[in-house]
Amino acid sequence: MTDANQNSGTTIEIPEEVKEKYPDLVDMILKSISMDDDERKYWFSVLPVMSDDQVAELRDILTSEQKKIKEIDKKYDQNTDEAPEISEEDLKKAEEERQKKRQERKQAEAEHQEEVQEEAENLLSELEDL
Repeated sequence: MTDANQNSGTTIEIPEEVKEKYPDLVDMILKSISMDDDERKYWFSVLPVMSDDQVAELRDILTSEQKKIKEIDKKYDQNTDEAPEISEEDLKKAEEERQKKRQERKQAEAEHQEEVQEEAENLLSELEDL
């Protein structure tokens, strides 16, 4: 089944299993401003094979991102007539945080890919031994 990504207006395939098992993560992934559509597609495709610890870590990362965004929104409330200036230091901190989160996701992705590759090699080896 496809869902429209409200951030970009594109459609992304989200497996029914993922929608049913992780509705909160589906929403957080779709709303994440630090992910592009390719990253969203990746997470939706690997969620069914992720361990509980990996899912919990992803949930923690996305929850942290949402909290940071709320803090920034609160600090720079755009409903006022006079929007405060965003300092270069705040911009730098926000960018560093985004870079850190991206690096953490890439590391988690690489670790997961290694695990998948190792499992595949082990299965092939077992099949060859038969």
